[in-house]
Amino acid sequence: MANKNSSAAKAVLLRLQQPPTEAQLQQLRQLGVSTGGITGAIVSASVPAEQLPAVQALPFVERVELSHPRPKRQ
Repeated sequence: MANKNSSAAKAVLLRLQQPPTEAQLQQLRQLGVSTGGITGAIVSASVPAEQLPAVQALPFVERVELSHPRPKRQ
């Protein structure tokens, strides 16, 4: 199942109401979300595309934004 999810995963930033609790991170994991860095109430994550609506519906998630790499400085 991990291969199926990773091939359709979307890199996103999750903007939460407050820094996530361990229980909230577990809820995300149960939806197949892989989290990366956490800075305050912002979590970088990889979300299976089919789970995006479920992640957006979580009461502690304010917004889901597609993540875009920053251009390198020259």
